[in-house]
Amino acid sequence: MPRLNVRLRFLLVFICWTFVGPIGFCETVNQLEALVKANPNRTPQREALAQAYMQAKKFDKVIDVLAPYSNEISNSGLIDLSLAYSETNDDINAVRTLTRLTEKDPRHFRPYFLLGMAYKRAKKPNEATKALRHSIELAPSHRPSYDALLEILLAGKQNYESRILISEMIQQFGPKNDLLSSQCKLFAIDGFLKEATSACKKAVSVDPKIPENHIYLAQTYYDQNEIPTAEKIFTTAAKQFRKSE
Repeated sequence: MPRLNVRLRFLLVFICWTFVGPIGFCETVNQLEALVKANPNRTPQREALAQAYMQAKKFDKVIDVLAPYSNEISNSGLIDLSLAYSETNDDINAVRTLTRLTEKDPRHFRPYFLLGMAYKRAKKPNEATKALRHSIELAPSHRPSYDALLEILLAGKQNYESRILISEMIQQFGPKNDLLSSQCKLFAIDGFLKEATSACKKAVSVDPKIPENHIYLAQTYYDQNEIPTAEKIFTTAAKQFRKSE
């Protein structure tokens, strides 16, 4: 059996001590399967067995073990079940499981984040957006929630909402190069020339190795009829990034 993670080892210690006695440490799936078979309504060892299956990437077995007891298992068990559904491309049941979890645990962000990702995979952007925004409200420093939401907004060409979100992300996480580059691009393509010039200058300053930032900056000057400045930036960029289209 592969090396056990800390959470699974803790569960096994508890289960073996409680139901087997301090005569040894259960470390095999066979022993866990025997415990579940002997005590099918004992959810701690059922969840420990599911964890062992998760670690072995036997996601169908995780579902077999947890799904019939989805009303009894813990929040951690519901997360494992939802992840197993996601790994088997069953986004409908992943959403159903995570919706139940948000009802049980409405004060923590992770259920909403996982629910948003499940909706995203299921190509339900409106539902995903709602869940991810809730995740952000509960955990304003959780960058993956922002990233997933931004990806949905950009895919839907919701440029105004994207710009607002990027501004919030810069305020929360600082002037990261990827955020400044996205801000530069969105202001430029939407024709906000003064804002684009400022954003693109910052983007070039923070990371001068991204050719697109130079091009968008030059284009903003060109569109403002500052042709010599634009030509200078275009020429410099062409020399600096010879392999870039």
